[in-house]
Amino acid sequence: MKEKVLVFGAGGMLASALRPLLKEKYAVVAYTHAEADIYDEKMILELVKQEKPQWVINLAAYTDVDGCEKNVDLAFRVNAEGVRVVAQAAKGVKACFVQLSTDFIFDGTKASPYLEEDVPNPQSVYARSKYEGERFAFHIYPEGLLLVRTSWLYGAHGKNFVDTILKLAREKGELRVVSDQRGRPTYTCDLAQAVVALMGAQAKGIVHFANRGETSWCDFAKAIVRSAALKQVAVHPITSAELNRPATRPSYSVLSTEKYEKLTGKNIRHWQETLEEYLSHGSPVS
Repeated sequence: MKEKVLVFGAGGMLASALRPLLKEKYAVVAYTHAEADIYDEKMILELVKQEKPQWVINLAAYTDVDGCEKNVDLAFRVNAEGVRVVAQAAKGVKACFVQLSTDFIFDGTKASPYLEEDVPNPQSVYARSKYEGERFAFHIYPEGLLLVRTSWLYGAHGKNFVDTILKLAREKGELRVVSDQRGRPTYTCDLAQAVVALMGAQAKGIVHFANRGETSWCDFAKAIVRSAALKQVAVHPITSAELNRPATRPSYSVLSTEKYEKLTGKNIRHWQETLEEYLSHGSPVS
């Protein structure tokens, strides 16, 4: 008999890539935000108790980084309180609990890739709410927790940087993109495979995953435009100060993935390879 996996936040971008992979190995029960609000404690506790899964995966999150600055209560309700509720529910049935988090919990002052042991110092409401969720999960259920941090996520069935750049490139013909923030772009299909691999390895604790190679948002945009054969579109570098967004982003949030590779024995594809794959058949606007 297959182990049962219960997924919350099943309507999102990562879920669309993860659910088909899970179904190959597990019996999957999935709930979208509309079907199950993770901060509805009574509902979630009852639901998990009823389903009795071996795994609980929480993909529900409020990821609008600038929107979080205006909607502080909602950010903490979903990204922190919701995680507390799901962790408590998973603990109640002794299920392994998989939670996703972000590179933005780091302040960007480090000059080398961030390790799982590095101390977070979140600089925005979004980052603080995600880190608070991490702390809840570890406080409530450390023995059953797999916390996967990732970065610069893009993929089908969700708003993402790649699709935004393609849309703006076709509308404007000229782009201005920040060049003083560096990270590792990550394709949802690869992250989904990584989550399944970590589950198979019975991994616990914090594990970082992102596609190989680091870049800036500006150079990422240039690669998108070039790969989409929009060579006539100029991409100009600007600073974060010039862009003046409501939320502070880390200037350097490159994640080390050595732990993931040691745990799973798997190689990680370069972000340029996965971008080409996405644009060839994954992007709805390519």
